[in-house]
Amino acid sequence: QVVTGRARCRFFPGLSTARRKRFAPLAAGRTRPAPGEVQSVFLDNAAALARERVERAMRLRPPHLLREACGKKASAPPFAAAVRRREGEPVRVIAEVKRASPSRGPINTGLIVSEMVRAYEKGGACAISVLTEPAFFAGSLEDLREAVRTTSLPVMRKDFIVHPYQLLEARAAGASAALLIAALLDGGNLASMLNEA
Repeated sequence: QVVTGRARCRFFPGLSTARRKRFAPLAAGRTRPAPGEVQSVFLDNAAALARERVERAMRLRPPHLLREACGKKASAPPFAAAVRRREGEPVRVIAEVKRASPSRGPINTGLIVSEMVRAYEKGGACAISVLTEPAFFAGSLEDLREAVRTTSLPVMRKDFIVHPYQLLEARAAGASAALLIAALLDGGNLASMLNEA
């Protein structure tokens, strides 16, 4: 989805002063960049914030401890099998838990994850996607953990994944899958992420 620069820049929580300045002309409506340029600036800033969060998290919980936690987790339900549609079967729906978005701001900040997930499951969803990115989507790993506790469906972490540590976080939280955005990762990094997953 590509939206205007003004919409992309509504959500500033967590952005450093330097990054806010980079966004400021778009937010003020003083320029009309091409949609691809807006998307690129947004992804650059989102990725930078994600790297900062990873650095903080790794200081608090080193990767080797997270790997140990992953090793103790029960097997997660297979995501690929759940979403695979065979000929003649109905469309598979991955239902999303999302509190906010960069374009619309707050959507449902007071949502109760367990209630939403149960409603999705009752409605026939084949899997659950949970936004865990805090600055632009108001999500958290706790939302992911609560979704996993609530359902037997596969749960996917949706975030700006820029480091293998985030895949460990997802698995430690009980996720079956994590979304990788190819535009954030060059070929080598993408391959290494796939290997880690």
